[in-house]
Amino acid sequence: MKVWLGILFAIIVIVVLIFFIGEKKNAKEAAKKDQKPIVFVHGFRGQARSMDTMIERFEKKKWGRREGTCRVDAHGNVTCEKPITLTGNGAPMIQVIFENNTASIKDQGLWMKEVLKKVKATYGNDHVNVIAHSMGGLAMMNYLMNYEDEKGTPKVDRMVTMGSPMKGIEMSRLIEQYPKAAEKKYSEAAVDLQTGSPALEHMYKDPSAFNKISTKMLAIAGNVVDEKPKEPGSPVNDHLGDGTVSVASAWYLKKYIPNLELKWFAVNHFNLHESPTVDAAAYQFLTDKK
Repeated sequence: MKVWLGILFAIIVIVVLIFFIGEKKNAKEAAKKDQKPIVFVHGFRGQARSMDTMIERFEKKKWGRREGTCRVDAHGNVTCEKPITLTGNGAPMIQVIFENNTASIKDQGLWMKEVLKKVKATYGNDHVNVIAHSMGGLAMMNYLMNYEDEKGTPKVDRMVTMGSPMKGIEMSRLIEQYPKAAEKKYSEAAVDLQTGSPALEHMYKDPSAFNKISTKMLAIAGNVVDEKPKEPGSPVNDHLGDGTVSVASAWYLKKYIPNLELKWFAVNHFNLHESPTVDAAAYQFLTDKK
């Protein structure tokens, strides 16, 4: 009898140990997911303050912690400030700032490759998430289509674009909403952002190129017109938008990436990164948390 009791006790101990080891493993996996860096990318003529307040709100909500800033100089050299550490709670948040904030889509895509290589080397994480505003989304698409498979670059698991003009814009709209943009209306970025530009035509030249992209994406559009957006592809969406980017342009990738998720909010182009409602939608998409 004592022998059987001993065997039963040993079995119970083993089962309990297996349970706790499993729970510990699950906790580690959850923590690892929380440690996945979130990279914030600004748009045309963006600066430090462009995404700064969004990062601050994420911190206050304990959705992440500011870990550093990666600056790209006019020659494409990348420097990342602040020692990187993986202690504390929430995902490390890295802000990207281009010194030349009116560079071409091609240059910005190449620079994002160098930024993300440095993020991977510094954090030791093969996976990142991205939140990009306006032209930052085009820079990231250039990265995904041309550089993500290169050695040393991380996999972008999820990406949120906010008002990214995937179909281009009419520069007059941008200047109307943001008069200072007129100073750079002949810049490489301004040329690339125009509807029907050679850069955008090249991007969509081979639709099969989008098939290799496995990144899950959410495209957020702003709409300040007193009419709700229609289904993607509706001509009505060409006349709706955030004052700079039409809903049709912000959602245009749906034509090439069928599983692209879409949302819209009643805010203008420059308030997309200032809206707590947009924050919540982005965070929920990146983490599956409500």
